[in-house]
Amino acid sequence: MDIQYERIKGVNPFLDDYIEQNEELLSFYDYGFGTTDLKERAKELSNRHFNREELCEVLSEYNRRFTDCSFTFDQIENLKDETSLVIAGGQQAGLFTGPLYTINKIISILVSAADAEKELGIPVVPVFWIAGEDHDIDEINHIYVHYKDELKRLSVRERNDIKIPASLRPLKKDDVKEKMLESFRHLRETAYTAQLLDEWNHHLENSETYVDFFASLVHHLFKGTGIVLMDAQDQAVRKLEQPFFRELVKRNGELRDAFVMCAEKFREAGFGEPVTADPDLSHLFCHENGERLLLYAKDEEGGFSDREGRIELTAGELADKADDHAGLLSNNVVSRPLMQEWLLPVLGFISGPGEIKYWGTLGEAFRVFGFKMPPLLPRMQVSVVDRRTQRYADRLGISTINAVSSGADSEKERWREEREPSDYTSLFEEAEAQAAEVIRQLAAKLRKEKEASIASDVFENEFRGTIERYKKAVDRNVYRNLEPGLTGFDSITAALHPEGGLQERIVNVLPFLNEYGPDLIRTMTFRIREDSPDIKMHTIVYI
Repeated sequence: MDIQYERIKGVNPFLDDYIEQNEELLSFYDYGFGTTDLKERAKELSNRHFNREELCEVLSEYNRRFTDCSFTFDQIENLKDETSLVIAGGQQAGLFTGPLYTINKIISILVSAADAEKELGIPVVPVFWIAGEDHDIDEINHIYVHYKDELKRLSVRERNDIKIPASLRPLKKDDVKEKMLESFRHLRETAYTAQLLDEWNHHLENSETYVDFFASLVHHLFKGTGIVLMDAQDQAVRKLEQPFFRELVKRNGELRDAFVMCAEKFREAGFGEPVTADPDLSHLFCHENGERLLLYAKDEEGGFSDREGRIELTAGELADKADDHAGLLSNNVVSRPLMQEWLLPVLGFISGPGEIKYWGTLGEAFRVFGFKMPPLLPRMQVSVVDRRTQRYADRLGISTINAVSSGADSEKERWREEREPSDYTSLFEEAEAQAAEVIRQLAAKLRKEKEASIASDVFENEFRGTIERYKKAVDRNVYRNLEPGLTGFDSITAALHPEGGLQERIVNVLPFLNEYGPDLIRTMTFRIREDSPDIKMHTIVYI
């Protein structure tokens, strides 16, 4: 394994601006992401109190369901130390762990926590929260596999009109197993295949929901790293959150106004509208009959209802729900960061480009509750280059860096143009026209001799057909000579820049584990943690 770190610009201009610390953009955040910012944040958090004992009990109980790793429980125990802080990040519970950016985010959390611990001299705990409250099943029920140098989407059929949180949605184990087997059928058999399939089947059989399956796989892949998992939908977590849910209800009008104001400023500054700024949106969900319903402010007196009018509650009734029934309320993308800030001593939040962007609209919402937004640490962007892809790149003279950032399509077209014969299509078109003209002239002369005159159309069509067959034979020969190179370019793009974007947004970890073994992710994590790369760099792992 060889790991290199490169600065790649232009893939996401907004992220480039943030990393380069655009002054106007950074005005929407309370901290930068350097060591000085982390030290200031640590000082700020030293004046706040967190319910550490109960939090540790909840985390211990949850993680014990999926792992016996002593490193994880040591980290949870560290949280009891009043000086300890957290590097946090989260993601949805994707099928088979989802796209690689989830794996990359967990690696980022672990690396950043280790770095901060060295810099600050205090325990820094790596916490990854699973967005188990999210109900959009179409975002997590699929995986992409490579098929003939292209990508094929395999999905578990689910009803998206039923808004059940991922933590509560039962796994269709037979369907998931079918997609798992189909995924493996698209992989070549290696020394690791049988073991990998057996292990993943074991995790599936011992899981009841998408989140169970996800958590089980993550703890398996990252065993020994000390990662701590938290399910945002866990009822024990919800119980801890009850006091702040009451605050979110009580001060909902202030929250809505603050968010809309900040979102409008963000848009007017030219940074877009990453989250819809609806002034009536409460940023809370209410769980009713097993479904998750988004609430809107209904009237000036503080009432709430969902869009369909299935539930209607006064502010007092909603606050009572928060107090009396843990789990009946949940957060959206605006209130979840606030809840995280209240619940955890967050030194820094590992953020993807989209998260950094939408958090830029939340500054005033944080201030409503007397909080400051934590430092947003850009998630590591990691691209894995397998040996087959590297062989193609070497043979075709392709820069891996360029392929990661923009694919190989432009090089493919240039390569084709250099090797294709000069435009022979016009020669065949000219030959076809000349043959037709000769037939027509001959037919015209023969009409004068009635005995020799017959219909010429049949013979003209035969001539056309002969020339077309000749051209197709030439086309096949040209393609046969170019095909190995064209296939190589397509393979490079499918591996490193699929669907016009970074590898991490599409590709799953499964094919890499199949080729290089179940310890691959742990090995990558420890190597990158040892290297402690600059946060601005793109990590390229050659395996």
